[in-house]
Amino acid sequence: MKLHDNMTTYTAKEVAIILKVSKTQVQKLEKAGVLKPIDWGDNLNKNRARRRFIRYTVEAVETFLNGGKKEVENG
Repeated sequence: MKLHDNMTTYTAKEVAIILKVSKTQVQKLEKAGVLKPIDWGDNLNKNRARRRFIRYTVEAVETFLNGGKKEVENG
């Protein structure tokens, strides 16, 4: 599945809407290592004090939607 839009990153709320789950479920998927956030520094990821700055790439969401497998472009 390809997500066709101009955004390069998504917030947890936007990912929750795409996956049709709650924001809490998105955070649980992240903690389980299934959904990878953008790593903007160890301090931010360790403390998790500022959740609003945690963002996910389109590629990370597409990889999750494809069952953890990256799509191979034939061309």
